[in-house]
Amino acid sequence: MDSFAEATKRFVHHVKGDLIPNTVFHDSNKLLDPTRLVVKTKHWYSWNPDYRVSEFKLEDLLGDIPRQAEIKTSLLMANFVLDIEKRQTGNVGGGILQYLCKVVGQGCMKLKCELGPLDRMELINLTNLKTDIKRRKMICDPGLKKNEKLVLVKERVVTNRPFSINCSDEVDASITRTINIPPGQLGADGGHLRKENTTMQLLEKTVLAYKVQELMELNVNDDDELEEDGGTLSAELISDKSINCLDKVLEALEEYVKLLQPLVSLPKQTKSSLLRELCEVLKDRQTFQRFLEDRGEDWSNSVCTLLDQLPTKPLEGSRVVTESLVRVLDALPNGALNMLANCSSSELQALNKLVEALKTNHSNPLPSETLPPKLQEGGEYNWATQLLCSASENLHDDGNLFLETGIQPGGLLLVLCIAVQGLTFLGS
Repeated sequence: MDSFAEATKRFVHHVKGDLIPNTVFHDSNKLLDPTRLVVKTKHWYSWNPDYRVSEFKLEDLLGDIPRQAEIKTSLLMANFVLDIEKRQTGNVGGGILQYLCKVVGQGCMKLKCELGPLDRMELINLTNLKTDIKRRKMICDPGLKKNEKLVLVKERVVTNRPFSINCSDEVDASITRTINIPPGQLGADGGHLRKENTTMQLLEKTVLAYKVQELMELNVNDDDELEEDGGTLSAELISDKSINCLDKVLEALEEYVKLLQPLVSLPKQTKSSLLRELCEVLKDRQTFQRFLEDRGEDWSNSVCTLLDQLPTKPLEGSRVVTESLVRVLDALPNGALNMLANCSSSELQALNKLVEALKTNHSNPLPSETLPPKLQEGGEYNWATQLLCSASENLHDDGNLFLETGIQPGGLLLVLCIAVQGLTFLGS
């Protein structure tokens, strides 16, 4: 038994979540690289993908990355102890004609380790790195198979101090065979005994588990052509500091709203079904990411799969405009995704009124007390109200809303406005 692999699998099983166990000890040093890439393999016969640590880092495929990966280390848990003992016994017997056989066996497995304090090493500028490489070509072909994708390690769980793993594995089996040969019997006995004791002394900063984030662009070969859709938010638009001028935000908003306007012309049943489907996949980041990953090899396939599930056939060109909206939603922070997924019709309409007020007369936003309770001060979605109502000519980071995304304040205001207007078109 591989004691290290068994220990990391047990750790992930107990802590739950979307962690992937590091089952190969020698991969630990690789996983400490801030931009390490992992191969994700989807098999037709299994719902769960397999992961293997690759030899590549992000810069190996792209030549360079415009900004350095930033890692934040924090305490995940003070201690974690594994103390497992399993015993199994059993016997089986039977025969055919004159031949009889009986097998008796027992086994025991023990695993014990105290991992001590565990740290979380988190990539905190993931969005910036992702937007930096949009529309870039790989200079190195990693030789992936059709069912493989490259994903970036965004978080690691590492040990804070040296630790040991003690493991013992014992199997004891016996077999008895008898053949009836008149006037007597012919018998034979045998047995198997195996004992294995393993002790591993491991250093601090050993990676036990990790999380990944798919970067779609990493699967683009030099011969592939990325489809340029007018509604795709560019990295420059949402990360450039010039977008923090409100006039620039409103100018870009007008352009993107025009691109999403065809959503209004969709059949009413199609619009309501599409809105319902989008809200379902928006309920949390993990569900939304799984929708993007599991429903096809690229954005187009994911959106086509979504449209194919609708009760009425979408109009010509609706895939492009729907994909534009989905790309905007992907740029939002987790809290905004959850808010839009759970907004009632009246709350979405109220948010849209704030957007319209921002566009037409941003110096006099709607009074907060006229809004639904969740949008008022102290309400669950009040941060969105504040963002839309407190916008001034020069937008500034308030120190809270933009930590997760790394997007400039004006960029976040822009994608929120586009998302609200796009979903409102579907709800009209």
